[in-house]
Amino acid sequence: MTLPSPTLGADVVYTLTAADAAAIDDRYPMPPPFATQTRSAVYEGTVLPAKITRLNGATSQNLHVFLDGIGGWWAPGVVEGTGPGTWAWPA
Repeated sequence: MTLPSPTLGADVVYTLTAADAAAIDDRYPMPPPFATQTRSAVYEGTVLPAKITRLNGATSQNLHVFLDGIGGWWAPGVVEGTGPGTWAWPA
């Protein structure tokens, strides 16, 4: 099966790095216990939906990553792959 080439606006998934998760926690802190939850916890390896927002040639793409709850994450210069810090086509 041949996978499509990346296109502007395509739906993909992004795997967070430890640095991404830490930065998201800093930007959108989790509330104290028993408070109203505003987003799901994130960790290295968390896979989230994303949209390609800029094509950087054949090697990398800029992504808008959707968090489960408030906020979003911008991931620039991401390459296709299977580990943290990469994007992939949804299964």
